[in-house]
Amino acid sequence: MINILLCILSSTLIFILFKLIDRFKAFTFQSIIINYLVAFILGLSISSDWGNLSQVHEKSWFILSLILGILFIVTFFFIGVSSQKAGISITTVACKMSVIVPVAFSILFYSEAVTSFKIIGLVVSLVALLLTIWRKPEKKQDLFVVILPFILFIGIGVIDTLVKYAQQDYVKNDVSFFTAVSFGVSLIAGLIAGFTRKNFLKGFQNFSTITLGIMLGMANFGSVYFMINALNKSGLESSVVFGINNIGIVTISVFVGLIFFKEKLKFINWSGVFLSIIAIWLLMGMHGF
Repeated sequence: MINILLCILSSTLIFILFKLIDRFKAFTFQSIIINYLVAFILGLSISSDWGNLSQVHEKSWFILSLILGILFIVTFFFIGVSSQKAGISITTVACKMSVIVPVAFSILFYSEAVTSFKIIGLVVSLVALLLTIWRKPEKKQDLFVVILPFILFIGIGVIDTLVKYAQQDYVKNDVSFFTAVSFGVSLIAGLIAGFTRKNFLKGFQNFSTITLGIMLGMANFGSVYFMINALNKSGLESSVVFGINNIGIVTISVFVGLIFFKEKLKFINWSGVFLSIIAIWLLMGMHGF
């Protein structure tokens, strides 16, 4: 359970740090680049295979790490924007409701138990997502901000599914090395995209950008590393692991947003948050409750 707890804390910290990046006027994209550099270094530093980096293309999971690396940075950027524009609470629920994607994948491809609770949970989770992100239409409302939670719902769902696939079929003893390589791909992709931007390097001269980027990298690495370890070592079905993790993140993030960032949710949004916790509980098959 310690791996699940550490994953919850790491993941929650990511949303908080993105909000702080906005508050301290740091550069979001540059912070993300620094984050992946730190995550890459952390992964290599605790991996016994770091000396084999030049032969990484021979690993059975290499193509998977390339795909994940690209998805990581694209989705991470959207998380940053959504946390800053839509708020921590809505962003967190949208991300964590994506648990239905890996849960469905595990049921279909790994024959995990199908229960009435899980089926009801899939339906409730979709309702919860709609209620949580609902906002009263405004004439000047930015459509991009409205659809961001849906983008994250799909993006995080695909990432969690690929992480589950990697853990189940490819990554057993290579957790830290696999994680490091995936983050390394994100770093390279980010740098390539960054150098197409004007004054890209100037953003790295900002102290807040560097500091928050380093903290973000530590949290980001922990969220993936501890999740894979939890799937490997907890002895629980993946749907249960994802469920416990997501309940924790949603609950903590919503209250952090409410208390520290004064985010305001309407009654209908609170109903969605409440339903999201029930949905994840149902998806777990009420395991351990």
